[in-house]
Amino acid sequence: MAYEKRARLLSGLQAFIDTPLERLLALDNRPAPAEHALALFHDVARTVPAYRAFLEEQGVAPESIRRAEDFATVPLSNKQNYLAKHPLAALCRNGRLDTCDMIAVSSGSTHELGDRRGQPSAVQVCPN
Repeated sequence: MAYEKRARLLSGLQAFIDTPLERLLALDNRPAPAEHALALFHDVARTVPAYRAFLEEQGVAPESIRRAEDFATVPLSNKQNYLAKHPLAALCRNGRLDTCDMIAVSSGSTHELGDRRGQPSAVQVCPN
């Protein structure tokens, strides 16, 4: 996994260095925001164990989310129903904390850094 990550990073960096800025700006082939959000949702539902379990507990089948409007049926996650219920590794892609590039921790609105088990109030896991 680490080799694949390094190879992908080096390949992307080399492509960036080799491509003139004007061409990079002209390429702007990013998907439409709604398409990107749907792809991200499905990727997270597939690869993050805690989120997959959260959706299942809430009765949401990821494959039922096909259009931007369908996001209205996805329940909001919070400290009680998501973060405090799962170990930190389960909040990471593939359940692996060791592959994360960064973990951002916040005290959230309660200003209490951690729950009764010492878990952070809000966590953002930034994967490879």
